[in-house]
Amino acid sequence: AVVDLSQLALWKSGGLSYVDVCKQILPMYITEEEIPLGMLQELIDSSFSSFHTPEVIPIKQLGDLMVAEMWHGPTGAFKDIALGLVAKLVNYFLGERDEHATVILATSGDTGPAAIHGVLGSNNMDVIVLYPKGRVSHTQELQMSTVDADNVTVYGLEDAISDDGDNVVKNIFTDVEFSHFHNVIMLNSINVGRILVQA
Repeated sequence: AVVDLSQLALWKSGGLSYVDVCKQILPMYITEEEIPLGMLQELIDSSFSSFHTPEVIPIKQLGDLMVAEMWHGPTGAFKDIALGLVAKLVNYFLGERDEHATVILATSGDTGPAAIHGVLGSNNMDVIVLYPKGRVSHTQELQMSTVDADNVTVYGLEDAISDDGDNVVKNIFTDVEFSHFHNVIMLNSINVGRILVQA
């Protein structure tokens, strides 16, 4: 459903934190029946608690421009803003259904570390990340390859480009029987959660 955001208190009062803005917008799309309001607010708080500034996205003036600093998340990538919360929402829904899922994704750099951090320690999700070895930054490679957690598996693909990992993921999802049997899901940049949190 399309929601009219013009009447929200955030437009009237100004000065709300990014977290408070999320707390106003998300309940318009996620009902109390889906996630009780108190729990939704806890998930929002938790997803931004690892950011290096309480503002989450500080706005700074640079000459005549206003600049949104979107790199204060745990991996330094703007994708931390949405993927951390999306992972917490998915984990919540899986827990409510007493289900477990395996997240699989290919990354060219930013999505992998952000998704890993979002899923890290989850009770209901494992994550498998594929990346083209030698074609991501050294920092991004370390953010993925040095994680020591039971629910995180990372593969650096030799002599590969980003499309090679994407093709592996595509083939997995094309095999409907396999993906259903293993409850394989995607946690990437193309989802409504990212739009709700980051737009």
